[in-house]
Amino acid sequence: MNFTFIAWGLESFPPLMLTALRFFFTAVPLVFFLKPPTFNRTLLIYAIGTFVMQYAFVFTAMHLGASPGLTALLLQMQIFITVLLAYFILGEAVSRMQVIGMMVGVLGLGVIALNLGGDMPVAGFVCILIAAVGWSFGNIASKQASAQATLKAAQQKTATAPTTVKNKTSALSALALVAWGALIACVFFDVIFAYI
Repeated sequence: MNFTFIAWGLESFPPLMLTALRFFFTAVPLVFFLKPPTFNRTLLIYAIGTFVMQYAFVFTAMHLGASPGLTALLLQMQIFITVLLAYFILGEAVSRMQVIGMMVGVLGLGVIALNLGGDMPVAGFVCILIAAVGWSFGNIASKQASAQATLKAAQQKTATAPTTVKNKTSALSALALVAWGALIACVFFDVIFAYI
């Protein structure tokens, strides 16, 4: 459904403007009520990868003529790109089944790439690839931000803190990460618009 609404939005707004509006309304008013996460390189990579790269390029691909259904399908390439990035950046192990699954996925993408046209212009396909890579870097940054927050919480843990409070804090931290990451994306787009 998300991609259908994106297609409708692109009938009224250019892709980068629609992306900026999406994240403005994600950030405001939440940033006024949520404590900001620690601003560091990880948060910046998360915001640029997950919000700026992913959505700017997805919206551009759809603006160029990519259909909502095929866009939604191809964007899932981020799953195996994330596995590869986790292997190279975080040193996580990759199982034999994950490798087989990624090979099948790459073959499927090859079939799609060889039959581009109609619902998927070549420029749209390239934009979706870039979006998937951005989302994957955002996934890795999100995982690192979570690990950093867990480590910080463990260092500040007191014997009186109940487990339920910890779980609620984790959920609020995820919401804060999204809200404040969206605000960073808004600032990024504001800079882009200033130079266009």
